[in-house]
Amino acid sequence: MEKKGTEDYMRVIYELGKGKEVKSVDIASKLGISKPSVSEMLRKLADRKLIKIKPYSKIQLSSLGEKFAKEVIDKHNIIEEFIKKAFKYEEQQAHNEAHALEHAFSDDSILHLREIVNGKLEKSRKENEKILQKFAEDNLIYIG
Repeated sequence: MEKKGTEDYMRVIYELGKGKEVKSVDIASKLGISKPSVSEMLRKLADRKLIKIKPYSKIQLSSLGEKFAKEVIDKHNIIEEFIKKAFKYEEQQAHNEAHALEHAFSDDSILHLREIVNGKLEKSRKENEKILQKFAEDNLIYIG
């Protein structure tokens, strides 16, 4: 099962549900894909015990699924915050970039980004700024 697809579905189910049941048609609409494609993926997620499917296409996250979804959202938020700080991007642009990147980052990379964003590296804040500047230079990005 593709990581990106799984993460996208779990995030959407979490965001639509907020603790309530979600209908597959709402997931299809939010993701912009066909209901049969959604049904197929939901069966896979149910097989992995990430969701519970009830009659009439009512979907609910399992406790494992909720934990997974929260981790996906946390990963996205850390990347988005890093992008805003490092690249001085506006909210929507940072959000779009984070969405594109969130599937590519390892858990270790997210831990390091979290430390940079929160200024909790053992290095001084000035050294953290040097790290960000070097990253920006390596990626041809100007930080003012």
